[in-house]
Amino acid sequence: MYNETNYIDSVNNAFTFIVVISAALLIAITIIMLYFVYKYNAKRNKKAVNIEGNMTLEITWTVIPLILVAGMFWYGYLGYDALATPPENAYKIKVIGQMWKWNFEYDNGVTTDTLYVPQGKPIRLDITSMDVNHSFYMPHFRFKADALPNKNNMLWFQSDETGVYDIACAEYCGLNHWNMYTKVHIVPQTVFDEWLGNKKALKDGGTTTTPVVDSNAVKKVPITTGFGYLLSRGTFDIGVIYPVLGIFLTACGSAAINHLQESDIDIRMNRTKNRPLPSGNLSKLQVILIAAGFVITGSMLLLVALGAVEMLLSLLALVWYNIIYTPMKRKNPFAVVPGSIIGSIPPVVGWVAGGGDLASPESVFLAFFFFIWQIPHFWLLLLFLNKDYESSGLPTIMSRFSEPQLARITFVWTFATALSALLFPLFNLVSGWVSLLLIVLSAATLIVYSIQLLKHDTGRQSFKKAFMGINYFVLYLVLVVSIDKLMPKG
Repeated sequence: MYNETNYIDSVNNAFTFIVVISAALLIAITIIMLYFVYKYNAKRNKKAVNIEGNMTLEITWTVIPLILVAGMFWYGYLGYDALATPPENAYKIKVIGQMWKWNFEYDNGVTTDTLYVPQGKPIRLDITSMDVNHSFYMPHFRFKADALPNKNNMLWFQSDETGVYDIACAEYCGLNHWNMYTKVHIVPQTVFDEWLGNKKALKDGGTTTTPVVDSNAVKKVPITTGFGYLLSRGTFDIGVIYPVLGIFLTACGSAAINHLQESDIDIRMNRTKNRPLPSGNLSKLQVILIAAGFVITGSMLLLVALGAVEMLLSLLALVWYNIIYTPMKRKNPFAVVPGSIIGSIPPVVGWVAGGGDLASPESVFLAFFFFIWQIPHFWLLLLFLNKDYESSGLPTIMSRFSEPQLARITFVWTFATALSALLFPLFNLVSGWVSLLLIVLSAATLIVYSIQLLKHDTGRQSFKKAFMGINYFVLYLVLVVSIDKLMPKG
């Protein structure tokens, strides 16, 4: 079966053949030219001599280039002929160029600005334009075709491997020609069918399956920010609204940017494939506008209502999440460790907004506690959703450790989280003996409950229970410490 690999090879072979021949001719002609310059210069030939024609040479330099050009043509024709003859069972998609975007129309009426195709199936692209001349270019597949008004051009391809590749316009078409690009997502047939079904449902009047901001981390941001504010201020007042709302909006923008960054990964995972971008319910431009609205509104609210420190801290969290952590986790399975810094910033924003000192021991401890907690939180999530994470193609820590090893490592981090909770009284963040007793009991309960991670026969349900346990522990701790802080003293 003709596919991605052998077509790319045919183009590469033709290109290599032309480059090698061109380089050989360049070297040969340059050597002959230098020889003639040396032999026939004016010092050696004071009187010019008329040279008559040489039939043998003329035939030689006519026949040899003809053979070389015929060889180049043959290499190119082999690839072109295969590309110009699509299989009868090829899946048809209409490609429409317009200033300055690509639209893709599927046979069920669905239209999208990102191309999704099934793995291992021949795809026929019928290419046209609704305004000026464009050129549909897929560099990975080594082909392009003109997109012309009132005319259809055809290309076809088949990829036996999943992946995400660039699509661009290769012909100047106006002011924003530089920005006329998109992606082709090659996904398994089952994923493609579900994606196309979701798009069809939306077109027929359905709704987005999941919102553009559905991250569980975002939902925890208001709680940890308000917690930091309470510990610093000693009470809740109207002022808590500004840091909570400001950091929440910024975090929503950061989550939307993350969906944009990871749409190629989300479509491979069961827990994320129904997000707006992989499901096709929102375009990339719509997500960019939503993210920009969240980030600008949240950061301006923090700046105007509180100050530059709170705004810069919120933007630090965004930069750390979207620019440092998100690209890092595509390459390093241990990215979650530095990535956990993100979750330690919201409580510090709350602490500073409540009047606390950014560099105070209490502020550093709050950041430390929420940093420690997030590492076992994520690794437990990985343990019971391992199959889903494997399908994403991301490097996971399961590639470095066996499941029992990772369970034991996670237990150590969980133990450290429980012990760090006992430091709240040391930093004068808890004063009542009842609260102190409840913290000690909850820490001991978490440790005992997590001992199941050390068992050899630990299963997915045990990992899930441990995951829920550590999250409930932190939520319970926040509740106990908050009540202690709100209780009248003396």
